[in-house]
Amino acid sequence: MLNNKKIVIFDYGGIVFNLQDETSLVQIWKNVANRLNLNVSDEYLRQWKSWDFDMTTDNYEQVNEDFYRIFKSCGIEADTALIKKCRLIFDDEIKKAPKYAKVADFINTLISSGKCLTGVLSNLSVCYAPAINTQLPLSAFDYVWISFEMGCQKPEDKIYEKVEQDCRQKPSDILFFDDTAENIIAAKKRGWNVCQIDETQDEALRVALISKTIENFLNDKQE
Repeated sequence: MLNNKKIVIFDYGGIVFNLQDETSLVQIWKNVANRLNLNVSDEYLRQWKSWDFDMTTDNYEQVNEDFYRIFKSCGIEADTALIKKCRLIFDDEIKKAPKYAKVADFINTLISSGKCLTGVLSNLSVCYAPAINTQLPLSAFDYVWISFEMGCQKPEDKIYEKVEQDCRQKPSDILFFDDTAENIIAAKKRGWNVCQIDETQDEALRVALISKTIENFLNDKQE
């Protein structure tokens, strides 16, 4: 049986939780290095986007391996004690990553309105978990689909299929916001309504775009 309310789904990392803010995240890594008394050059810190964590596992041993690899790329041979200490400090520092406050406030208002169901569909590493609920509590949403909990990630078909199965919606009754073209294209191919967010756009304009897109979606208006 299908739900009688439409659903609006948000990516988290690029919509609410600003994981793409290079200045802020380089500073987070710099803070980690300083607290560990490690000499890591700014050149290496600026390469943080290439330090890929596995986003499809909640196995902390795998995450530790990712940290070993990151240290090695910086020319540091880390032992188990250093990795453990690094994880604790990183957990503390990642909570300071910036959020899009106006977007988060708008989503809170949308949730409170009860006009539609809401969900989160995001590719996130489990090492970012400490920061998630400091931005916008996941418990506020009707549905939450996070890659490290599901063992798959966008734009794989499997994760979109799981969303449809869980929320029991027709594709035409799903609206999805994401900042990555590949993820948007995959959702659109399934018949979802989609809107790609440009992170370089002024946040107030982004909120206006999100608001108008949702209004049109809920009222069956075409752009």
